[in-house]
Amino acid sequence: MTQTARAASAFPPAAHDGPDPALLVQDLRMWFPVGRSYFRGPRSFVHAVDGISFQVPHAGSLGLVGESGCGKTTTGKLLVKLLEPTAGTIKIRRGDGPLVDLSTLRGAEAKRFRRSAQMIFQDPYESLNP
Repeated sequence: MTQTARAASAFPPAAHDGPDPALLVQDLRMWFPVGRSYFRGPRSFVHAVDGISFQVPHAGSLGLVGESGCGKTTTGKLLVKLLEPTAGTIKIRRGDGPLVDLSTLRGAEAKRFRRSAQMIFQDPYESLNP
């Protein structure tokens, strides 16, 4: 994770983020193993997402912005349950119900969640080119 991303994740929640967020992410990590470790000792990992935390208030929205390779797509895949995190929690609120930990969703319940969740990718032809 870049220094900018670390600094951004260290900001306290905004004043309008109440005690009942619609999405709560705590210390999320996704590490991918690199290479094989048959006789070479411990396996090494790429830290694609390393300890991010944030919350989104009810009726709020979230945009992930960052340089290429900083973990935006991996974070999105974790949020829609296409990947299982190495560590951390992702909790969502459905309507007025309690927060539900995504790691507990299985089978038909996980499928139903995936149908209601989506990622919207940036259009490379309409985006700004710095």
